[in-house]
Amino acid sequence: MQRSPSLLSNPSAGSAWHDAGRVLWLVVAGVSLAFVLIHYPTAYRTFTKGANFAALATNPEAALTSFAALGWPPTVLGYVSLAVRTAAVFVLMASAAFLWWVRTRQWLALAFAFVFVMFAPGLLGNFIPLSPSWAVVNALIGDLGWISIWAVFLVFPDGRFVPGWSKWLLPLWYAPLLGVIFPGSLFNQDAWP
Repeated sequence: MQRSPSLLSNPSAGSAWHDAGRVLWLVVAGVSLAFVLIHYPTAYRTFTKGANFAALATNPEAALTSFAALGWPPTVLGYVSLAVRTAAVFVLMASAAFLWWVRTRQWLALAFAFVFVMFAPGLLGNFIPLSPSWAVVNALIGDLGWISIWAVFLVFPDGRFVPGWSKWLLPLWYAPLLGVIFPGSLFNQDAWP
């Protein structure tokens, strides 16, 4: 039984494609980092002023009761949540930069670096009103991150699709992104009944 060549060991994958992937990663990483920096002041105000406790914990009333029993102010929940999210963003961005720098000639490592960078802005939430064009870019990066993680795991660890037929599902997974780009279309899941 002949196996398909791995994406990692494919000799036809020239350095021009790798260089293009590296440059594209820099662009996506820059946009993601910009969104993190834009979101951070508003996320800080939202989390630390206690304005949005429902978004901070699965059971905010129980968390607030527990903090009150300990004698802690309600804003501690916001500080803790923001600290955890900030640490997660830092770990994702640092891991992505490490993969981009050290394992750049391996497609799978570059794909994981893309996924990590695309996850980072969504961890802080979408608390600021962006212009419609930037809101689309922010939603597109976040949705690409969530969808791409499944695609990357399908080719993990050797670069081959396992099972082989799963490569035909890939376009179906990316189809909902058309709903982000074209909000009034059939692909927009928010408009479904």
